[in-house]
Amino acid sequence: MPRVASEKTTKTARKAAATASGDGKRIFSPKAKRQPSAYNMFVGIHLKEWKRDHPGIPIKEGMVAVAELWRDAAENPKRGQAPAKKEAKVPKAKVDKENAKKPKAKPKKEINVEEEGGDAGDE
Repeated sequence: MPRVASEKTTKTARKAAATASGDGKRIFSPKAKRQPSAYNMFVGIHLKEWKRDHPGIPIKEGMVAVAELWRDAAENPKRGQAPAKKEAKVPKAKVDKENAKKPKAKPKKEINVEEEGGDAGDE
């Protein structure tokens, strides 16, 4: 049995319900932003200090330095623990395009037609 479209399930009905006054603008409810973590607040404070003390040095090095500070900081709930070890990714074997195995074509069926009277050229 086919599904019957109703006013609630059609695309235009959903769109109309999402708009405020039918002028085409959708109303979005603002999501509450998540509170920054202790690490985010720590980095925000200490990275500014590091940038002020080390002008001209790339920010990447600053993040490394601040992360090292975080490891032994009082605000860190995992203070003194070694960072989690990541397993090394095993590289996938590269397939050479020329030597790649190609799927074999199906062999063509041979049609053996045997005539009952023997060879046609013998007559």
